[in-house]
Amino acid sequence: MLKFYICKYFINAMHSMDSIHKNAHRHTFALTISMEKKNNATNMVTFAEIDEITRRYFAQYNGAYLNGMTQFQGLYPSVEWMAEVFYDDLEITFRENGWNCMQIEVFDNPLNVCTISNQILLPSENPEIMTQLSVRVLKEGEKYRRMLDRLLEENG
Repeated sequence: MLKFYICKYFINAMHSMDSIHKNAHRHTFALTISMEKKNNATNMVTFAEIDEITRRYFAQYNGAYLNGMTQFQGLYPSVEWMAEVFYDDLEITFRENGWNCMQIEVFDNPLNVCTISNQILLPSENPEIMTQLSVRVLKEGEKYRRMLDRLLEENG
């Protein structure tokens, strides 16, 4: 059985598509993070502590113009890049504190989400659809495994 926590956070920030500050628009970004305690961690912090660490991390983005932040220099801070930056940063922080950052979702509106994950998380709202998706993912994996085997054979 997989046991993990799902926590929600919010960031009020702004960004612009052309990196011109006067053209910036605001969002309240919603963030969902799935995390689990590592069983064999020697330096594990409590859930309350990892939650506080996460809140402090996101505090740097509140009220910020994202295009002007170092982590987004040369990038348009879209939900895709935000998810990448947040996942990369938090994955390290979580690991150092005995936790696993399994997945991050970044929403800029209720219909637009980017998800970064280190494993397939299967929500239980509709088990039939999730089973179909799982089978499809496994078939795709098998297809790529066969392609890799052929390439390795050919290049010996």
